[in-house]
Amino acid sequence: MATAQKINLKLWLWWTLATIAGSALSWLAIWVVPGWPSAVLYGVGGIGVGVAVLQAVVLRGRLRHAAWWALATSVAAMSTGIASIQVNTAVFGATLDLGADATLSLGSGSYLLIELPPLAGGFLLGACQWLVVRRSFRRAGWWIPVTGLSLLVGRFAGFVASNRAFDLPDPEPSVAHLFALIVTALTFGAATGYTLRRLGRSPAP
Repeated sequence: MATAQKINLKLWLWWTLATIAGSALSWLAIWVVPGWPSAVLYGVGGIGVGVAVLQAVVLRGRLRHAAWWALATSVAAMSTGIASIQVNTAVFGATLDLGADATLSLGSGSYLLIELPPLAGGFLLGACQWLVVRRSFRRAGWWIPVTGLSLLVGRFAGFVASNRAFDLPDPEPSVAHLFALIVTALTFGAATGYTLRRLGRSPAP
């Protein structure tokens, strides 16, 4: 059962670290796993299967049916990953390049187009996770908009930070993308972790 004591500052820290580590695993999947399976593992802007598993581990003993968290998150991540395959193929051609978004120009048609699946996927992710958190918190409905918006803000922050840090004529896409992914995960993890902590103050009966 979720309680205010269990959803504390320590959880917030572990939650954020789990999100960053899981995103790094998603990044590795792009380079280790060939073809479309990498996009499925990559999920919603890097919030993929790796994040799902590590977050579920953090939630053990703190959330009712925490094991379902990994499944709910993975379903949303894989669905968005499949959508990203279609959009990336349309933008970049036959070659799947999930890391190219880190080097696109802000406001360009290509950047806005490839952001559509993560934008929709963030709210899908929140909805799938809500099916789990609603059993533990009274105000669980807030989880859906917070998840969607925090992922949107996180990806924007990651994109801007990456372009500022790698403002080079020909930046290394893999390094720029990893940096953007870490900033995204940090922003997303901190925001959702804070929300989880706030929801923990009003546990469901």
